[in-house]
Amino acid sequence: MGIPNNYALKGRVDVSKPALIETLEQTGFDSAPKVLATYTLRPDEVRTLVQRLHWTSLQGDLDYHINGEKSLIVATYPFQAFWDVVTNLFAIAQYCDDYSVGLQCTLLDELKLREPQFPHQIRIELAMHDFAKPLAASEILPHEPQASAFECRADIISNATYVEGMLYKIIIDSGLKTAEQLKKVNFHSKIDLCRSSELVDAGLLSVVDELRQLRNEAAHEFSFGDLTPGSSTLTISPVGHELMSLIETFVDSCEKRYKMEPARIERFRNSMLMLSGELNGKACLSQTLVLGKQFPDSLSTYFYG
Repeated sequence: MGIPNNYALKGRVDVSKPALIETLEQTGFDSAPKVLATYTLRPDEVRTLVQRLHWTSLQGDLDYHINGEKSLIVATYPFQAFWDVVTNLFAIAQYCDDYSVGLQCTLLDELKLREPQFPHQIRIELAMHDFAKPLAASEILPHEPQASAFECRADIISNATYVEGMLYKIIIDSGLKTAEQLKKVNFHSKIDLCRSSELVDAGLLSVVDELRQLRNEAAHEFSFGDLTPGSSTLTISPVGHELMSLIETFVDSCEKRYKMEPARIERFRNSMLMLSGELNGKACLSQTLVLGKQFPDSLSTYFYG
């Protein structure tokens, strides 16, 4: 599915500044849209609006106008799709601090949405952070990795972390080690401990160890190349030959162990479902559904979360 286009809004929009929102009517294919109504959003309303937009895959256009402290993001959405998102009470309760209907009531009045003339689009001019300013005082030339889509590596690392946590619980429940003693025990040592103490089936631990090796490769794989004579590049790509080989080995082991037919898609996910299911016979974890605001606003100063 990928990351929603609006995900970056939460980190890039300066919610301490007001924003301009306007409704548009498209009177013809070639003509410029007519502005029906305009309203200046207060900073608190900007923050609420961005919270309601950032989680969704709402299709629209995000145009970036870079001009230092006057930089803007101009977002244009089909009106009905936009309205459905920002008034979705279930989503508001999960992703927003402001659970009220105050914003939609304000927009209804200020954008004259109670009138019979229905807008086709909505356009929002949002103030953007000046990303160059924090670096301006440094004399070092900024350098950025060529890191492309990373979702498959993230899936591997997160699933391996979950499995390592299951081993941790199995060891703690056995009384073999305390939480304090396990604090600095790495994934490999947890596997060895479970094997030597016969806490988990040896065959299952062999598959877990393949996952550990796959995790290590996903976390550390990179490659070098020559751009021009005397100029090198370091690339962190979604997958390389060694990582692909380890994925195939791990999934093949799971499919054989759990007698699964190779699926057309999501073979890694299917493998993890069965591996975790077998391990959970020992870990005894209840299924937990986590909803809501999992990413604090403070995270957006470090990432886009």
